[in-house]
Amino acid sequence: MLQLSKTQSAINNHKTIFNKTVKSVSDGMGKTERALKISTNKKLKKKISIGKYKGFPMVSLTLEERATCTNKCLFWAKCYGNNMPFATRYKVDSGLLIQIEKDLDYYSTKYPNGFLVRLHVLGDFSSVDYVLFWERMLVEHPALHIFGYTDRWHNNALCAGIRGQITRLRLKYGWRFAIRDSNNPNHNFTALSMNSEIAKTKLKNKELFICPEQLGKVNGCGDCGLCWTSKKAVGFITH
Repeated sequence: MLQLSKTQSAINNHKTIFNKTVKSVSDGMGKTERALKISTNKKLKKKISIGKYKGFPMVSLTLEERATCTNKCLFWAKCYGNNMPFATRYKVDSGLLIQIEKDLDYYSTKYPNGFLVRLHVLGDFSSVDYVLFWERMLVEHPALHIFGYTDRWHNNALCAGIRGQITRLRLKYGWRFAIRDSNNPNHNFTALSMNSEIAKTKLKNKELFICPEQLGKVNGCGDCGLCWTSKKAVGFITH
């Protein structure tokens, strides 16, 4: 029998390649460890330097890619998590939700004027209950603002309930819940691969901007802010 590669096995089993990096909060946390971490990602940056969120710290959460995602994702096999061997990926369980609440209490106290959470560096909204958890956090923490991308827009049973709740939260909370669809050709509040014809068409029609960080116009997301302030689609250059 042909033995599958590590990558192909992870793809087939809806898991990350790096199993040892997957962690349940319930198994114990380091003394100063938080699930919601101040960004150390050079692309994201640690702090917002422009726009209405100027001065907000950038906080991020990383889940397990594929395990929390739909296999409809355009980058299911070529997820950039395949190149992130050192990222800690948290399991979505009761322990994680309790930890997130603790972390949000901490950040809300330390940054009462606001902070921005990037959901999710890896992974996606795994269930309706998980989406509703974030709604409760938005209600309980006025300083909380969220941005990110989701592939839960597809018209199938697995995505339908999650998609409906994400759409509702966008409408209800506006820019505080700036979660764009990933590669959804049906509207402009989406993030598209510039390899796609729809992205090229939107760019021609001035309905899309190409990520300024990828073009070298800014040093990181914190110096740009368009993903959480622009109604245009964003295009990402893929290699």
